[in-house]
Amino acid sequence: MLTLDHIVFLVNDLEKSIKDFEQVGYTVSKGGKHDNGMTENALIHFENGTFLELLALQKTQNKQGNLPENAPDFQKRFVGRAMTSQEGIIDFCLLANNGLADYEAIKLRNLPLTMPLEMKRFRPEGSVLSWHIFTPFEPELPFVMTPYQPATTPNPAYLHHANDTSGIEKVKIYVADFEVIVKKYELLLGTSPSQKNSTTAIFELQKGKIEIINGHQLARTGIGFLEIEPTIPLP
Repeated sequence: MLTLDHIVFLVNDLEKSIKDFEQVGYTVSKGGKHDNGMTENALIHFENGTFLELLALQKTQNKQGNLPENAPDFQKRFVGRAMTSQEGIIDFCLLANNGLADYEAIKLRNLPLTMPLEMKRFRPEGSVLSWHIFTPFEPELPFVMTPYQPATTPNPAYLHHANDTSGIEKVKIYVADFEVIVKKYELLLGTSPSQKNSTTAIFELQKGKIEIINGHQLARTGIGFLEIEPTIPLP
């Protein structure tokens, strides 16, 4: 079963952004460096189980960098967006609570997916987290990750924020090809929208909601077609 997991928020300078987010009332924890050698993160965990990932290119990388031609398809999406997007929301992730069994179930529904890619993150205190990640090929659909190994939960002290933000409840996606994208989400999630009309379709997850909106509303930050509710305080 897939549930809403986290939002990827691209920042240009990770250390500066940690301080900026702390100044608007968030409790931020260091995440670590990914084993792709290109990205690193910090995390803002919420009481409802979602979190905000502050993602940055490592200092050895830059916006003008190029991915290797043989880079896995997911890296082309994940790192490619970090290299080409403005600061702001660039992606979102669903959690495959059943691990790679969820991947096989989606494949049976005939939605084309990248092969599962194992990723690792080296945490500041020296431990290593690993997980698998995969994604549909449509940019309007989220990527999916399996649970961390070893299993981990955030320190309860990191769940409370001075600005009283308790979590992300809904992701909104503005699309130009509404009916096609709704069908793709049905294949991904294995369910139909709980509400649907000519302009919007809402998918209810066990945790969180996804709203597909028929329209081309581009934000001036991030990748441009993603929003979240409730709107969270930003630096």
